Amino acid sequence: RMTANASSGVRQPCSPLRGLITRTWECWPPRQWIVSTTSRVASSTSATMSLTSVRSSCWRERMVSEDGGRLVFAAGRRKLPSELVPERLRNAAPGAIFETSPDASTLMRAIARRIATAGGAALIVDYGHEESGVGDTLQAVKAHQHVAPLSEPGETDLTFHVDFGQLGTAARTAGAQVCGPVTQGAFLSALGIGMRAARLKRASPEAAAEIDAALARLTEPKAMGT
Repeated sequence: RMTANASSGVRQPCSPLRGLITRTWECWPPRQWIVSTTSRVASSTSATMSLTSVRSSCWRERMVSEDGGRLVFAAGRRKLPSELVPERLRNAAPGAIFETSPDASTLMRAIARRIATAGGAALIVDYGHEESGVGDTLQAVKAHQHVAPLSEPGETDLTFHVDFGQLGTAARTAGAQVCGPVTQGAFLSALGIGMRAARLKRASPEAAAEIDAALARLTEPKAMGT
């Protein structure tokens, strides 16, 4: 539990890390991989020489290309090593998309190593999913409206869903204990948001409807609670 002081060369105790990290992970855009199918022609070894079309598929990096003056997504040449694909996704259908974020995993491992070494805790809060799966979560927002990600390059805010499954794996490999993830609704309920809302309504009965609406927006599964 010691760390070196760069200026003095004296080793000092490394203090525990305590932090709330929110809306940070989407600063590093994910790499997207798409199942791409290719065909090749194989010949038989019989005397009558017949040709057979053989189809194979692999995960290729999803890139941006141009088609008729428009920006479009296309499968690139780089392949995703099979060992990096979760086993349950290895037979995904052509066109399926899998997202990785190496930079986010690197940051998570650095945080986890500090916690494993010096103690402490980190609370990670962001939009995302519990387990790795297929799906395109890249989205663009302009003037509070969703637009196509490639429709107005440089003029929109790009975001994506955080893969908490990948973050959890990165933290465990660095020696940290992982709790969760849990939904926003469950987390806020455990903190007592229901009791807080009831107290506010007793203090301001005329605002009861507004308080109930805010509570539902933050905790209901059909709103922000998932």
